[in-house]
Amino acid sequence: MSEPPLKDYQLASSFTYGPVNSRRCGVSLGLNTLPPDIKVCSFDCPYCQCGWTAKTAEGRGEGMRYPAVPEILGEIERRLAELAAAGVRIDTMTFAGNGEPTLHPRFREIVEGTMALRDRHQPGAIVDVLSNAQTVNRPAVREGLRRLDRRIMKLDGGNMRVIEAVDRPLARFDLPEILEGLRTLGDVTIQSMFVTGSVDNTAEADVDDWVRCLDAVRPVAVQVYTLDRGPADPGLRRVPAARLEEIAARARAAGHRVEVF
Repeated sequence: MSEPPLKDYQLASSFTYGPVNSRRCGVSLGLNTLPPDIKVCSFDCPYCQCGWTAKTAEGRGEGMRYPAVPEILGEIERRLAELAAAGVRIDTMTFAGNGEPTLHPRFREIVEGTMALRDRHQPGAIVDVLSNAQTVNRPAVREGLRRLDRRIMKLDGGNMRVIEAVDRPLARFDLPEILEGLRTLGDVTIQSMFVTGSVDNTAEADVDDWVRCLDAVRPVAVQVYTLDRGPADPGLRRVPAARLEEIAARARAAGHRVEVF
């Protein structure tokens, strides 16, 4: 049986989108802290569904003009009220959007406001984040991350050679510091993308290094997955399901709880 085609993806044109059916988060309302219609990220991952990072928005985005907190929270409240009035229940509210959500300089305040809105309109929903973990040691970001119900943090490789190839950091990324930040953050879920083709992070030695990093972090869960949407680099290919299961088995043998998507 042939694989289904990769899905298309469009950048968020507002501060909420969906709800969408997520492989990992169920019925999820997407939350975007970043400027509409532009990717802002401290990585330039070849596999990114948002495409390549624009030169004007790369690194930590210090030169960007970020949306005002009341503007973001106002839209989130309107959308939650609409869903509640329509009788739509959501499983999660996920900070992801157009790149790295924690780059917004007032991320903590946005999280606090969102948690209050969730309690008012969708009290059963989990509020979480999909983050590349590059900002995990910023004090204000850590405060915001700790207020969330779930922290899904990226770790696509266990050594800098792989990370430079698969994630292409555009700002300082010190792997031991990142691992320590993740370890001390509290309960974290590690999400790991595996790809092959023009870039490959599935070699046995690289998987061994990745498992050693998991051992250092001790996450509450690990999510292993491959391409579902079209990547920035068309030379990338999905990793076969059997290989993903082999990678997951290596982590499970080290005592980690792993799901394959």
